[in-house]
Amino acid sequence: MKRLVNLIIIAIAFSSCAHVYYTPNNSNIPLFREKGEAIVQGLYGSSHDLSFIGLNAAYAVGKNTALMINTSTFFTSNNPQEISSDIHIENNQNYKPNSRAFMAEVGGGFFVPITRDSVFVFETYAGYGLYAANKTLNDKQSIAYNIHRPFIQPSIGIRYKRVEISYGLRMSKLFFANARPSTAFEFDEIAMAGYEVWDKVFRLEHIITLGIGNDRIKGQIQWINVPFFNILSEAATGIEGNSNISLAIHYRF
Repeated sequence: MKRLVNLIIIAIAFSSCAHVYYTPNNSNIPLFREKGEAIVQGLYGSSHDLSFIGLNAAYAVGKNTALMINTSTFFTSNNPQEISSDIHIENNQNYKPNSRAFMAEVGGGFFVPITRDSVFVFETYAGYGLYAANKTLNDKQSIAYNIHRPFIQPSIGIRYKRVEISYGLRMSKLFFANARPSTAFEFDEIAMAGYEVWDKVFRLEHIITLGIGNDRIKGQIQWINVPFFNILSEAATGIEGNSNISLAIHYRF
């Protein structure tokens, strides 16, 4: 009930300009066919008010099993600290002027070529990601926090000569922890409610990826769409859906 009340407050107060406290990272969909394959990719992307760079890697450790590791750094060129807050407070502790985040995740799973010529590949990975983030709203309000994000990511794709196309569905749940708000942020009940409503939210992320190049090196574009609403969470319908697009170069060896 408390979560529902907070949701109503946020909807009225922020309308279409709700603050985003979680940005999805680029998804690693390696499309392996056999043991011993590996892939590394560097990427750049943009989402809402943040941009990000990252490095992903994966390795097929067995005939049908693989491991992956992904990292991303999120940053903004906006200057929210230049926005003046009307909150007057003398001792404003824990304030940080820049919105940014760092994410690292690991996962493991299996892959299965589902046609005789191995053109179609089905994969499923599961893993865990940890975010360390700071969100700045204005010249007095910021909040630093961590996000724990377990995930499951099934996908299906086509890997054929110069082209790779895949669709993935990343299902995850966000657990917010170790919140360190500035005094002015904590003083603002609406701002605190806007942050707290993200906790323990189930996320569905639709992932479409296209890669073009040769057998070893491909340029890649990936679009991740997060719907405005999500099921399995009381508060999820009040959280802004956010999407991102990224460009990458990946090397397969």
